[in-house]
Amino acid sequence: MLPGIALFISASWATMVLNLPDITRYARSNRAQMTGLFYGLPLATLVFYAMAAIVVSGTRAATGELIWNPADVLVAINNPVVSIIGAISIAVATMSVNLAANIISPAFDFTNLFPKFLTFKRAAVLSIIAGFAFMPWKLMENPDTLFSVLNNVGAVIGPATGILIADYYIVRRGRLDIPALYRRG
Repeated sequence: MLPGIALFISASWATMVLNLPDITRYARSNRAQMTGLFYGLPLATLVFYAMAAIVVSGTRAATGELIWNPADVLVAINNPVVSIIGAISIAVATMSVNLAANIISPAFDFTNLFPKFLTFKRAAVLSIIAGFAFMPWKLMENPDTLFSVLNNVGAVIGPATGILIADYYIVRRGRLDIPALYRRG
């Protein structure tokens, strides 16, 4: 049960949780942010997972086998109109999820690095170009390569996270001078 819960959380929410500061940076208040996240994440997850369960169950009833891949579901339906609408829906869903999960954070990072040269829009385009240049789909071709990259990323991020947590709780005793975070020099 615990590995299933961990997989659910990491697959569904981990990227969004890491990007919360970027996603909620323009919230009107902390209360508005908390309300949106409290209702938005669990309800959206429930709706999407329920839809997936219904579609997969429907494929079993229609074809006699469970089909998990949405593209394979469209092929199994074998209706050109449904296939076109379904392909457009898959493309829109993929782009909307990946924009929120993978473009917002690096675009803000690039604009913070080069504020004189980059607007958010230019930084988003730069993020897309960088994503294609790194070719992450190549990582999926070989599990050894994928796990090697993930191990190396974890070897850097794990200690850095530990240092940040120790600094906050032990050195600063849970207190931060927020204005000092935004002052130069």
